[in-house]
Amino acid sequence: MINTLFSYPSEIYGENVYKLSNFLSNFYRFLPEGPRVFAYPPVGETDERLINLAFEPEDAHEYLEYNGSVIIPDYNNSVDSNITVSVASDKYFNFINPSDNLPWIRDNFYIDFT
Repeated sequence: MINTLFSYPSEIYGENVYKLSNFLSNFYRFLPEGPRVFAYPPVGETDERLINLAFEPEDAHEYLEYNGSVIIPDYNNSVDSNITVSVASDKYFNFINPSDNLPWIRDNFYIDFT
């Protein structure tokens, strides 16, 4: 039931799904000897290979390392890896020029440009 509820498209149900999921998550806190992360499907997404992970902030910083970010506009409509990275930042949150850093983007995000 919760999986179905959280998967309602936000375009139709608005912020209510988000607010309700946050409210319910307060009743399911981590047990000291239990799992330290929740995995759940993205809202409105049918591709079962995609998941969201929810960490407590202190755990996320302990187990994950931030290597940088990229923004790919219109990724869902890209064909045969024909994508454009419009914005990129390094692990220090500094903006970098994507076209000057294609090898770095390829190595960090496993994106193969054509």
